[in-house]
Amino acid sequence: TSLIVLDGNYIYTSLKEGIKTSLKLIPPQRYGPPEKCYPDLETSNPGIIWYQYGKGKTAYLPWRIDYLFYRHRLEDYTRLFNIVVEKLLRSGRQVQTNAPPQVGITIHKHTPSGNYIVHLINFSGNNNTAYHEPIPITDIELSIAVGKNFKSAKLLKTDKEIPVIVENNKVKVTIPRLDLFEAIVLESS
Repeated sequence: TSLIVLDGNYIYTSLKEGIKTSLKLIPPQRYGPPEKCYPDLETSNPGIIWYQYGKGKTAYLPWRIDYLFYRHRLEDYTRLFNIVVEKLLRSGRQVQTNAPPQVGITIHKHTPSGNYIVHLINFSGNNNTAYHEPIPITDIELSIAVGKNFKSAKLLKTDKEIPVIVENNKVKVTIPRLDLFEAIVLESS
């Protein structure tokens, strides 16, 4: 997207030498119909400030993307946040999936065993402060960059083994059905 809604505080900053920026602040516009009220001025104030120090990289957003996502739930905030995180990661995303955005996914490593536990939560029944029965989601594919030494995957809620494919240091599994939640143990060999 070339525009994203900024509703709330913006922190004006002084930039150091060597800092890169992206996105530009468009100051508040008057309220009214779109044919009379539209952006007509772009400032040099950045929407994202990128900095590199040694081997580390940072991104600073001088506005409250978290609050705006919570308040408006616009997918553009999620997309922008994902882009920022992906640019900061050295080796790319750890998880790739075909799951819809209503599925929350976390990964935890059990260091002594080398196993991983993947948690999936189905938020499709969440409607702000109201919670309803979630809509079952089927055939969720996960590709997880955790190495190549995995022999099995087990669904903990349904107590079933599922096939594991390992290629290019990624473990690939398919969850046949996700109701409210599921957890998968990836067992290392």
